[in-house]
Amino acid sequence: MSQRLLYLLLLLPLSIFAKPKQASIDCNTIFVCIDSLSYATLFDHPFIMDTLFICREQQTTTSNDTYTGKYAIGKAATLEFFKPVPTSEKNGDKPGDAGIEFKTRKLNNLATYTQQATNKKLTVLTDTTKTDTAENKFINWYRTLEIKDSVSSAAFSISLLEYDKEYLTFLGFTDMEIQSEMTYEQFNTLLSGGKKYPKAFNAIESVSVLLNKEELHYLKQNALLMGRRVKRGKITGNHFSINYKLKDNALFHVSAIRLSLTQPFPSRTISISSHLKLKIDGDTAVLEFE
Repeated sequence: MSQRLLYLLLLLPLSIFAKPKQASIDCNTIFVCIDSLSYATLFDHPFIMDTLFICREQQTTTSNDTYTGKYAIGKAATLEFFKPVPTSEKNGDKPGDAGIEFKTRKLNNLATYTQQATNKKLTVLTDTTKTDTAENKFINWYRTLEIKDSVSSAAFSISLLEYDKEYLTFLGFTDMEIQSEMTYEQFNTLLSGGKKYPKAFNAIESVSVLLNKEELHYLKQNALLMGRRVKRGKITGNHFSINYKLKDNALFHVSAIRLSLTQPFPSRTISISSHLKLKIDGDTAVLEFE
C-alpha cells in the first residue's frame, strides 16, 4: 500500500467502516386478552383511574375489523386489554393471548425492515389498515410488517407498524413534522399541543413472556430483524427489554409488564382480580398475570 493511500484512509471517518445504523423503533403497545372479570374490574381502583393511567374503553372500526378494548394510555406507550370472544380464532380473542407492537419513528422506515426480511428469506406479511373517521370516511391509518412463521402459535404475535401519511395529515401534522423522526412521546406531545401529560404512566420498560419452543424461535426471528440484542433469557434494545422463559401451555403468554412512572410513589399492591395484580414500588409499576 502506498503512503499516499494509507494517508487518505486515515483521513476517512471510521463510521464508513461501521455497520449501517438501523432505523429507530420503539415498543408502542402491548396487548393482552384477560378474563371477563379482570376486564370488568380493570379500571375500578381510584389510584389506577385517577393517578396512574389515562383510562379509556372504546370501539375501533377499521377496514378489516371492529373491536372493543380497554386502553391504559401512557406518556410514551399504551397497554391494550381485550376480553374473550369465544367464537373467534383471532389473536387477542382468547384468554392469555398477547402481542407486542413496535412502531417506526419515521415515515418509510418500514420499507427498510421489509427489505431486510426479504434479504433474510423470511416469509412476511405486509398490510395497510384503514380507520373510520368522524366523517364516515376510511383513510389509511397504519401499515404493518409481520413475520409469518407457520409453526408458531396464533396466541402470540409481534408486529412492526408505521403510521400512514394520510392519517398524520388527518391529525393535523405539518409536512415537516410528518417527515421528521418522532418517538411515541414526541408524537403525543405534538398531538396534545404541548400539554403536559397528566398521569403517572411513562413508558414500558420490559415485558416477561412464557413461550413454547416454536414461539420462542418466532420471537428471536423478530428480535434479530429489528436489530435487538438476543442474550440467554433476555432481548434488549432501545430502552426496552423482553424477558423470556420456555414453557408449554402457559395460561398467560405475558406473565408481567414493567412500567416506568413519571414520579415515585409509596409501595403498594392492588389486586385487580385473582388473575391480575398491580405492584407499585417507587417510580416503577408491575402488572402481574397469574
